[in-house]
Amino acid sequence: LRTPLNGMVGLSDVVMQDATCPAALKKKIQVIRTSGIRLSLLVDDILDAASSKRNTLVVKHEKVSIHDTMESVA
Repeated sequence: LRTPLNGMVGLSDVVMQDATCPAALKKKIQVIRTSGIRLSLLVDDILDAASSKRNTLVVKHEKVSIHDTMESVA
């Protein structure tokens, strides 16, 4: 699942950088890109849950911005 999602996000990045791409299309491509990233994070969460059940989950402690997190899900 990760490889096709990464391909989708990467291709959308390329299209978004194309100066000849119309703004309306870029807006739609951005929705596809954002959805791909969210789906990729969901896959990661599912894999983390599976690791947790097997007691192989590695927890990484790091600082996060609550503001940025809220903006990304709004």
